[in-house]
Amino acid sequence: MKTKTGIIVVMMLSIFTACNKTSEDISPSVEGTYTGTLIKSTGLKSIALDGDVNVDVNLMDSITLEIHCYGGELDTTMMLNYYEENDSTFLCFSNEQFQGMFGYAFGSTHMMGGGMMGNNDDDEWMNHMQNENYTSNEHFGGFNMMDHSFDYTFNRSEDDSIAHFHFHGLKQ
Repeated sequence: MKTKTGIIVVMMLSIFTACNKTSEDISPSVEGTYTGTLIKSTGLKSIALDGDVNVDVNLMDSITLEIHCYGGELDTTMMLNYYEENDSTFLCFSNEQFQGMFGYAFGSTHMMGGGMMGNNDDDEWMNHMQNENYTSNEHFGGFNMMDHSFDYTFNRSEDDSIAHFHFHGLKQ
């Protein structure tokens, strides 16, 4: 009888402990599939596109993510650098895309290992903004680690203008 009682107590404690995990016990990661909506804006007009849109996020190396957005009118893949800041992860163009967008190359500070993912800096994003950007540089989105969401505005040339596709989705 004592053996059965002991087994029951151990099982109950195991169940209680397993159900009592907090979000801090789970390592946050931006990798995965996000499902959401896409709003297309051209000039003065914005339209919510029908149907779900997916974004697959894959870690390519210690600082680069591959972002593949597909559904609706959009099917695009981008390589973006990512930077943590408290409960958020922000994105910026990588290397050649950065130079094409902003007209200058990354500074050497971060490329030598300072302030990038994996070194436990709490201010990666601030380091990036201070050392590699002008205040006028535009950034287009990122991840909210608290609610597992992803927001990003994809820009695409259409005719003689730029169409903005704003994605908002939740991790599946």
